[in-house]
Amino acid sequence: MSYRRLLKTIITVLLVYHLSTALLIFSATESAMVKWLHGAGLIGYLLLVATAWLARREVMHQLNQRDQHSKTLERELATARNTDELTQLVNRSHLYQQLEFSLYQAQVQQTPFAVLLLNSDQLNTINMEFGHLVGDVVLKELADTLKGQVRGQDIIGRWGGDEFLILTTPTNDDHTVAFAEKLRLAVAQQRFTEDKLYLTVSIGCAMATEDDTVVSLIQRATDGVAQAKHSGRNCTRVGD
Repeated sequence: MSYRRLLKTIITVLLVYHLSTALLIFSATESAMVKWLHGAGLIGYLLLVATAWLARREVMHQLNQRDQHSKTLERELATARNTDELTQLVNRSHLYQQLEFSLYQAQVQQTPFAVLLLNSDQLNTINMEFGHLVGDVVLKELADTLKGQVRGQDIIGRWGGDEFLILTTPTNDDHTVAFAEKLRLAVAQQRFTEDKLYLTVSIGCAMATEDDTVVSLIQRATDGVAQAKHSGRNCTRVGD
């Protein structure tokens, strides 16, 4: 039962009960009249208390709903700020924050991690031949393919354009390269836009060191991508 219906019921019961006694007023003694008037004051007081209590419950309910709505809106806005609209992966800003935090952990807690920078080899050609709408579809499907290959503790996002960045936690360069090769092969074996197009990626890897900054770490991964492109594309290289 809603608060308003409950209030209406209480008021009705009190009024019916008290007004029924009014029928006795015409035959009542003066003493009975005084008692009835005192009773009327009590009924009025009870009605006031009941109204105030139920009104407070209604206000608290509305405030709680508004608070929940505000929290939900804040979460949605925070997600939107950190999400790439096209691929629905985290965006460059969020990746940068994660890189800073991961570098801090690596320096303080000696927690190793690596960065993989993946660059599409054919997307520019696809955009020119089929248009950017098709290119966007390919990018979305590429993001889905990569997302399906990463582990739960890995962080994947769109670094910009046709580049994706992955933060992972291998123990050495060999493990990093092995993981990168797994991603590269998954993309090479995938057919995009309903099996009409194929795509490959060039991947640059960089293990974080104690002296790294975000800029130096990304630069080494970028150098790895450049080496992969120079080696014929569709391959993985560790940046110097």
